[in-house]
Amino acid sequence: MASRNCELILTLAMQGKLVPQDPNDPPAGELLKEIERERRRLVKEGKIKKAKVLPEIKAEEMPYEVPDGWEWVRLGQITSKITDGDHKTPPRIPAGFRLLSAKNVRNGYLDFENCDCISEQHYLKSRERCCPDTGDLLIVSVGGTIGRTSLVPHDADFALVRSVALIKPLLTNSSYFKYAMDSNLLQDSIHARKRGGAQPCLYLSEIEKFIFSLPPLPEQHRIVAKIDQLMALCDKLEQRIAAATGKQTELLNSVMAAI
Repeated sequence: MASRNCELILTLAMQGKLVPQDPNDPPAGELLKEIERERRRLVKEGKIKKAKVLPEIKAEEMPYEVPDGWEWVRLGQITSKITDGDHKTPPRIPAGFRLLSAKNVRNGYLDFENCDCISEQHYLKSRERCCPDTGDLLIVSVGGTIGRTSLVPHDADFALVRSVALIKPLLTNSSYFKYAMDSNLLQDSIHARKRGGAQPCLYLSEIEKFIFSLPPLPEQHRIVAKIDQLMALCDKLEQRIAAATGKQTELLNSVMAAI
């Protein structure tokens, strides 16, 4: 029940139905212009590559109408970089620099307890390709847990392997970005475009084409605050259901023992 409620919360949020719109918010179209200016600056400074020309979003691709002031965009339009970890896995050593793979990306957090280690040389080389920063989004792109996401915490001192993709949001609320990636719209896109059988894979070229409902930035902040509040209530509900189920099981066992 709680899980279904959480899915509903994200669906309503991505459709602009979770919090009221404020007509005083600058529209998302203005945010897109700021993102493009920031992208040009980063390209000019040599920090990122020039963005690819992405296909225009067709009407039939839009699964629902978004409120006035929102924009349908492709993921590549609102990110500074979409990449993945080292394709040639470096040799592991007993102790050294942390190397994370799909197994370390949990539901909403990174598990540092069970990560491999590599040498400083391989660590620095890996970070040249894929350099996680706080607020970036990690998404499992290979294997059975494909689509699982986590934001990079303040502790961003690690390297990645091929099974994890890194997405750097540009002038977009990172938490809103993650909630959008966890929504049915994006998760359905992930599973529709993954390739392979036993070891499915999600290509970077597919990720950048995902469509994304982009609200004005102030509304993104309000949506995140509301989702956080409602998710906390869902967690409490789940805990109460589990506790009640435990008591029922204990009572049933006592009855059976008495019989």
